[in-house]
Amino acid sequence: MVLTCRNSDIETLATFDEDFKRVPWLKVVP
Repeated sequence: MVLTCRNSDIETLATFDEDFKRVPWLKVVP
């Protein structure tokens, strides 16, 4: 899923999964 966000230029993701916070270029919104 992270690669899909990267390829689609998605920088913000709404999720409760804490693992996505480990990706430095992805902003996670709870």
